Amino acid sequence: MNNKKEFKLKLMYWYNILVTGGFALLIAVMFFIQNLRDLLVWRGADPIVVSLVVPLFIVMAVFSALSLANPTSGILLLKIQIFYKPFAIAFIIYFAIVQKIHILWAIIIIAGLLLYIIGNIWAIYGKNKNGNIN
Repeated sequence: MNNKKEFKLKLMYWYNILVTGGFALLIAVMFFIQNLRDLLVWRGADPIVVSLVVPLFIVMAVFSALSLANPTSGILLLKIQIFYKPFAIAFIIYFAIVQKIHILWAIIIIAGLLLYIIGNIWAIYGKNKNGNIN
């Protein structure tokens, strides 16, 4: 594998570590601190959903950190994100329409998810220096 592809994969792993890990911590903190939820216009969350989402996001961040040593080992995680994040976007749009999510949060989350999708496609399927798709 060429260094350019490894760089792109590592960049996406760092994005996962920072954004997914950071979002997991933010959700966990906001779940326990009502004043912070009010400040950030977060209407709260179901404890079961938080119990499922936060650990999943932390595992994704940890797996991304482990994949930094061998960039090709984490490609499956990036591919999974390409396929499941459009469904997440559809749910967020629905919840924004029925006013279960504040529109500002919907826009921020959708923008972040689109960056994941575009970045993962770029890192995995981008063209190499010969013009061929990796």
